Amino acid sequence: MFSFGRPSGGGYLAAVADIDDPELACVVAASMDADPELLPVLPSLLSDLEDLGACAADVVAILRDAELPPGARGLDLGCGKGAAALAVAETFGTSMLGIDAIPAFVEHARARAHARQLAQRCVFEVGDVRGPVSRATDFDLAMLLALGDVLGDDPSTTVLALRRWVRPGGYMLIDDAFVADGVDLDDEDLVGCHDHATTVAALQAHGDVIVSERIIDDPDKKGFYTEMTARIAERCRVLAPQFPDLSEAIREYAERQQHEVALLEGPVVGALWLLRRGPSPS
Repeated sequence: MFSFGRPSGGGYLAAVADIDDPELACVVAASMDADPELLPVLPSLLSDLEDLGACAADVVAILRDAELPPGARGLDLGCGKGAAALAVAETFGTSMLGIDAIPAFVEHARARAHARQLAQRCVFEVGDVRGPVSRATDFDLAMLLALGDVLGDDPSTTVLALRRWVRPGGYMLIDDAFVADGVDLDDEDLVGCHDHATTVAALQAHGDVIVSERIIDDPDKKGFYTEMTARIAERCRVLAPQFPDLSEAIREYAERQQHEVALLEGPVVGALWLLRRGPSPS
């Protein structure tokens, strides 16, 4: 829900097509607000954008409210090109593991890590975020940014999934949205959405505590999202004639992005929530 696609460079078309699990391809496409048939061209459609969904600067800002220990270990599920993971590592000295289903994004994240001299502390791997790191647990931080309902169709189930990888006392960072007060929740655009109080209660349903909440509704942030959609729309305009079989799907993708931004400027409020994980059940 309310998740922009992850960007990549235009030379990565073949790598995107490497998702050979049809079910996973559908999940990835849905998390990017795209039809599965668009997966091979999404890198070109989004090539003008670097970090999408949760802005890396916002991630760093809210994590200042966390008490991360020295040498903290972080996990970024659906890391995209690694913008947030790299910013966290650079700012807080953490070691980060980023997981993404699209090989092209992982390649790009690795290259950025090398360029910023963070490759020793930032590892990026291709994997399915719904069950990617069975060998790695007890992270100090797990981030799920702008992936919608990939881990669950409501905040409670999403948090329950994240808890598997975080030590008691560690942190979970979730980027999603809630419906503004007074808005009709029966609106078809808001199916599966909740008001603020319901969302907060669901996030804390397993005994975890919200340490900090960062509402993303200031004019600068709205301008950021508006600029992103304008860049996407321009890329769609350029690319549609190059892929005539996909031209209608490309046009609809641009329209969906614009519609989503309109929702974030109206009845829907974007937010980051930083939770501290409670103890495991006895």
